[in-house]
Amino acid sequence: MDNNSAAQDELQQAINSITSASNAGAGDSSDAVAQIENRLNGNAKENKAAQSEQVKKEDEKAVNEQVAALSNAAPLAPPIPAPVVPEPPAMPAFANGIVAPIGSTPKQAAYGDPDLERVKSSALSDLRPIIEKINIPAEKKFAVYREIIEAQNDKACIEPAYNAAKSIASEKERAEALLFVVEAINRLGVQEGQK
Repeated sequence: MDNNSAAQDELQQAINSITSASNAGAGDSSDAVAQIENRLNGNAKENKAAQSEQVKKEDEKAVNEQVAALSNAAPLAPPIPAPVVPEPPAMPAFANGIVAPIGSTPKQAAYGDPDLERVKSSALSDLRPIIEKINIPAEKKFAVYREIIEAQNDKACIEPAYNAAKSIASEKERAEALLFVVEAINRLGVQEGQK
């Protein structure tokens, strides 16, 4: 507003100078008109610069207000929780529920009593010729062959264990059983080579 009143004051001064110049003489009036035009053009440029500066400040203020409003606004969607990874299932227990690590003897892993080991070995020896005659699921049949292989290092049980492993329905259990067969073959082959 101060710029407009200053411009009006200058305009009034210019009008006054024109009227005084027209009273003074005709030759001076063209110079007076040129001066007025120069003053008006200069004031117009100053007014435009001041107005554009004012518009820039107002635009900047509006943008800052919008940014502040957006940063304080609630998010559009709730944050996505981290995925929950379930614990891997435990390795299935075979036969008597004991899973001996590959390469260890079940005697060390399962029992410490030599009398129990002797009974277990005898039971497995008695079970070996009749295991194919009993009707049990492939998983249990494989578990029995596994016990025999681990306890007695009986290479004759490798092929029946392999056939039982192929018949296991669960893909994961079948893969673990087949892996055991491969590892048992490797272990028994190494033991035979060392004899």
